Amino acid sequence: MLVVGKFSKMDVESGHRFTNGAVWKYHFRDSILVHCPKCNKQATVKGKISDEKEIECKNCYFKQVGRISLFKPIIDFYCYECGNKIYQELAYIKSKFEALKINCSKCKNELIAKPKFIEVEFIYKGTEIVDPYFGCSLWLQTKFKNDVLWAFNHEHLNYIKNYVTAKLRERQGNGYQTLAEVLPQFIKSSKNRIGILKAIEKLNTID
Repeated sequence: MLVVGKFSKMDVESGHRFTNGAVWKYHFRDSILVHCPKCNKQATVKGKISDEKEIECKNCYFKQVGRISLFKPIIDFYCYECGNKIYQELAYIKSKFEALKINCSKCKNELIAKPKFIEVEFIYKGTEIVDPYFGCSLWLQTKFKNDVLWAFNHEHLNYIKNYVTAKLRERQGNGYQTLAEVLPQFIKSSKNRIGILKAIEKLNTID
């Protein structure tokens, strides 16, 4: 009998019945474990699908409600002394301002410019798989061959485990696309069962 971690080939082959009708593809997004963008320890992205999300870290006490808006100032006008075209795109900033002083590149006259602003929502640059709202790296993710096994939280991870260990998988149509239908093929592949369960066990030990 082949044994890997706490799972064996016998355990997998004697699995239970799995019914996917009760869980749709956005089911586990109300509480997502991520790497804190400030201290890199575990933080949580919370909020219903229709609500504004917030991220909170109990290690460094970082907290952010909703996405941060950034503004790119654009200077686009003609010098009122010599008629020279002036165009500048400045770096993103956190708040708007009314005007700034610039010098015409042609006549060197000091001018008062009133910029236009392009507003964007700031997204953190997480690596591999990130949460769909703030862009922080998921806490529960690990390389599996050429793919990445990931979960939003431990409940989600347990759902994947139940799917993998099930000997019989039943589909119940409910008008929505279920999570089981959109699971990656490498998770659904029977040849990967033991390896996936080993990876799940590894993720469950991450503090």
